[in-house]
Amino acid sequence: MYISEDVQRGFSPEVEKYGLLCKNGEPALKLLVFLRQSTTRILFEWVDGGWCVDEPDDALNSLKGFLNVLLDREKELVKEYNISYIYDEHQPHIFIRLVNQLNTLLDYISDSYKSFNWYSPTSLVLNTMLLGIIFLAGVLLPMTGRSTSTEKDEAEYSALGISKLTARNYRKLTDKSLPGRFTVVILLDIDNFRQLESSPIMQAFSDATYSFTRGDTFTFAWISIQEQLSWCAEVMDVKEFGKVLPGTILALNGRRKYIHIFKPSDKVNIERSADFIGLESDHEDEDEELVLQAHRNQKLTAQSIRVLLPLWLDRLCDGTLSERIKLDSWPSLD
Repeated sequence: MYISEDVQRGFSPEVEKYGLLCKNGEPALKLLVFLRQSTTRILFEWVDGGWCVDEPDDALNSLKGFLNVLLDREKELVKEYNISYIYDEHQPHIFIRLVNQLNTLLDYISDSYKSFNWYSPTSLVLNTMLLGIIFLAGVLLPMTGRSTSTEKDEAEYSALGISKLTARNYRKLTDKSLPGRFTVVILLDIDNFRQLESSPIMQAFSDATYSFTRGDTFTFAWISIQEQLSWCAEVMDVKEFGKVLPGTILALNGRRKYIHIFKPSDKVNIERSADFIGLESDHEDEDEELVLQAHRNQKLTAQSIRVLLPLWLDRLCDGTLSERIKLDSWPSLD
């Protein structure tokens, strides 16, 4: 065998400092004989004179003589060397090796398929289980994922059991609504979910409509004025700034394309003392007074909804509400 020093850098035992020159003056090839003791350890000895290509007979005789001395145990290999690695210069390219491994695997699968008894009871049970697993993975899991995603979306926009009116459910509650059904939507001035859950107006709306949720006449929802101001102004036919107020409630008849509007009243028969409101009015700071006034308005609006909305919904069911706004079509909801 031969070794290229440029390739086999992990195999480079120290060369004895003796003249390895042929008769023609050209350097002789280095020639050694080694005995492998383990995976990485060898015993070796250099052959005197090396190997001269132009002098094959002399080189061959020298090698035979060296081997005979070793066989007669007149000389032993005493030099030791630990090999770090040996590179296989003749191995196929890695792509060829991968293809060969794949072919071997396919041959194994083909042989197993041909020799397998498909009609044995064990085979039938295994095939049935495999088909069942494929069915679950391909059909039920995607359905579960869609259901989970839908439930997550609904939970994200719902509070107190009341869903948000969005582009996702808008057509279902308007153009595609069933005959005789109303979608009752409350307008809220909020910009995050935490405000929605803590809003006294939203709580009052939930309380006032609870007894009406058991039938099929009403679907209750809420909408953000900040997000859908243009839609609110269009369906309410409002052309003045500041007329779209929180707490306003719209009853949409989706199939017949008209709406009734409930506007909370500040003339509800309630005690409006500072004790009822839960706030003191004796404040000199103007900003604090504005905040307190906003809280008072919220509480008055919430009380109005809690007291008057059930009566208004009863009149809606009876058909005794005369004022309504007729639309040619439902405007788009962003």
